[in-house]
Amino acid sequence: MPNETTPIFTINRPNLSREDQRIAGRFAARFDQLSRNQKYAILAILERGILKHHYAFELIPQPSPVTCTAACIATVLGRDIDLVIQDFHDDFHKGRITIASYMRQFFPDAESRLSGDRDISKNGVYFLGVPSLNKPKGMHSVVLDTRFGDQKLFDPLAYADKNHYSADNPVHAFVIDCFIPWDLLRNGD
Repeated sequence: MPNETTPIFTINRPNLSREDQRIAGRFAARFDQLSRNQKYAILAILERGILKHHYAFELIPQPSPVTCTAACIATVLGRDIDLVIQDFHDDFHKGRITIASYMRQFFPDAESRLSGDRDISKNGVYFLGVPSLNKPKGMHSVVLDTRFGDQKLFDPLAYADKNHYSADNPVHAFVIDCFIPWDLLRNGD
């Protein structure tokens, strides 16, 4: 990691498109208010293209029966599932970390939601806890993307030979575990 005098943010980066530079320029005003670690995390995300306003998720399937939440995080971040499992999974299952606290490393505005909150009307990305379709009395995690005016559901079991949520089998009961607002990045404010 560079030292304190190394510039962190440069708008004219040759690897960013003109549109990404415009978004980055508007983001720069708020960027200075973040801690140095948050700045590096955000720049790493920008380099991978995660903050692009046109970014579409690529569903990452869960590799085991208990890694649905890690697969949802990997889907949203565009990260390797094995890295997310290594960084997140054990601490999450031991109750030492939440989805929101983990996601705040990358998105400082990630919100924890109260269990009774069922409002999914804001533009953004929701991590939902839903009843498992494969394990009686079990829970499962899915991602609901509402950034582009419609609702797109990502279930990490979609590629498995298991029951999963989809347009044909929609979610009826859920809790919001985490919400990430995307208006700033989508609109370039």
